[in-house]
Amino acid sequence: MPFVEPNYRCRVAEPDSPERKSSCLVQAQSEAEARSALERRHYIVYNVKKYDFAAWRRAGAKATAAAQKYRDFKNAADRKAHTFPALWAPLKEALLDLFHRKCAYCDAEFDHVAYGDVDHFRPKGGVSDDPNHPGYWWLAYDPSNYLPSCALCNQGDAKKNRFRSLRSLNARTVVSSAIVAPTCRTCPFDCTTNSPLGRLAT
Repeated sequence: MPFVEPNYRCRVAEPDSPERKSSCLVQAQSEAEARSALERRHYIVYNVKKYDFAAWRRAGAKATAAAQKYRDFKNAADRKAHTFPALWAPLKEALLDLFHRKCAYCDAEFDHVAYGDVDHFRPKGGVSDDPNHPGYWWLAYDPSNYLPSCALCNQGDAKKNRFRSLRSLNARTVVSSAIVAPTCRTCPFDCTTNSPLGRLAT
């Protein structure tokens, strides 16, 4: 299932907090279609504008370069904590559309009771199964590494930053050959080289 680049940027708010406006990126055939889809999901829609996704990719490339300065060290002691700008947040609606409004892990429909998360399939800041792993910081802004997830599958005692590897990974060149299934008990995917949205860059 390939990632489909959104082509509309929408300014929206949730009905219970209309003062908290946020951006949302969606893929639609027209402005009217984008607005109608969001209103059916009970968003307050303030405006809808055409959007060139290349702008998002440029911002992602800049944020990846910033992360590299803190995380791209073979020696774990040399790495520093890094806060990743949440550029993925506006992509949640587009991802939910790709997965038919369901959690990618447990296949549950949840967005009528909760807004859910954008999960990094390969965790960006560290891997809890391997303390020496730097995290897949270079995939933090790769949309093929994003999945829509319900809170039960992504938070609490579920997947979070779990992603088991065969050995400690300190080089991007060995990622694709060294990954085995994550420890999430509900995950249906074979992730030796792919995410559900396509092949990941190494």
